[in-house]
Amino acid sequence: MPEMTARILLVEDNKTDALLLQHSLAEVTAADVALTWVECIGDGLAALRKNTFDIVLLDLTLADSSGPDTYARIQKTAPHLPIVVLTGSLDEAAGVEAIRRGVQDYLVKGVSGGDIVTRSIRYAIERKDHRRGEG
Repeated sequence: MPEMTARILLVEDNKTDALLLQHSLAEVTAADVALTWVECIGDGLAALRKNTFDIVLLDLTLADSSGPDTYARIQKTAPHLPIVVLTGSLDEAAGVEAIRRGVQDYLVKGVSGGDIVTRSIRYAIERKDHRRGEG
């Protein structure tokens, strides 16, 4: 797989899920990623105001936010950033709905290996860049 460099903001309140995602990314040896992990939307929004990221990986069920409001808050704070939402295996419909509302992609937690995660990140960044170029 071609090399990928990305500054990733991961907003995930489940430590196990966050560690699994980090492990999945580490499996892809050509990926050079700087991952910042926060556990709530409030900390995620603060990180977006202070730092530069290429993409946000966002859990839809956080302690301080859930559902469409979660990505809407990220979109409002950082409209230029691509978002990939993270869903549970029983909640894929929420991922599809998020795409309809402007999110670039969704991943089912615990199912996606490093190659799928990396491809999703790369494509999400490319799609967002393409859409920005259209406007």
